[in-house]
Amino acid sequence: MVKTHFSELQKKILKLAGKEGAISTQMVVEKLHTSPVTASRNLIKLKQGGYLGQKGMGRGTFYIPAIGTQLKELEDLKQELDSYRPFPEPLVEKIDAMLSTRFIYATRSIEGATLPLRETALILAGASVKGNREEIADVLHQEKTLELVTDFVKNRRELSEDFIKELQKEVTSNVLDIMLNGVYRDHEAGIAKSTRLFPGPGEIRKRMAALVTTISRLETKAMYPAIIAAYAHYQFLAIHPFADGNGRTARLLMNAILLKHHFPITIIESGKRQQYYQALQKADEGAYEIFEAFAFSAIKESLEFYLKLVRP
Repeated sequence: MVKTHFSELQKKILKLAGKEGAISTQMVVEKLHTSPVTASRNLIKLKQGGYLGQKGMGRGTFYIPAIGTQLKELEDLKQELDSYRPFPEPLVEKIDAMLSTRFIYATRSIEGATLPLRETALILAGASVKGNREEIADVLHQEKTLELVTDFVKNRRELSEDFIKELQKEVTSNVLDIMLNGVYRDHEAGIAKSTRLFPGPGEIRKRMAALVTTISRLETKAMYPAIIAAYAHYQFLAIHPFADGNGRTARLLMNAILLKHHFPITIIESGKRQQYYQALQKADEGAYEIFEAFAFSAIKESLEFYLKLVRP
């Protein structure tokens, strides 16, 4: 990577790329209020310097933070967080409660739920809330699934297909036919308004077994946890093994891996729903790095959030 002096605009571009995961020339123009020529020129300079990667051509071009740069940022933040351990137990409980509430609100909102964050927090605190009973019940179900993840970490369980089935079963236990909870789908599945199909029912068991084996192998090789978590998240969704609850299960699976390695709960904010889906679509089209960069940016935000609360 070539060392360079960043202009103020280049600093803003790098910050935007780190926040968004993937950016385009048009996004830089709109968010940083500059001209297309200036945006394009500076994006190219940052790419040539090794600070941004490029995917696609023409109007389909996206720029992502260089993976090495992102991983270095994550490693630095994680090392700083670890330097403050052990944390006072009351502080841990407070921060974990805040992150859990935000996670449950966000993961439900991504799937179309409309219950606001404030009401979600009140329900989780045991308060009585007026509103749709099904939504209220679902918040409590999602709390149980998150407890499954924390118990998985606390009891040092090995990742398995059975554990993933447990997660999906709890995620969907109040909205799906009981005969389908924790059971791989027996029908074809695809994406709405797309010709793409997920693996057929006959392929799911083999693909899921391979996924679990690969995750275990990556952990044995001491691969950086953020890389494993992003890989597990995307590959699980690419298989789409269940009739329902795949998105929520994928986000829980990612966090099971991160929490196991002492990262804070990572949240894909509801306001980034479209970016999340676009990153997944780009990965489906062969640009997996765009999704990986998006996942890394979410992990970074959670680390930064935790650090703000524990720094002296």
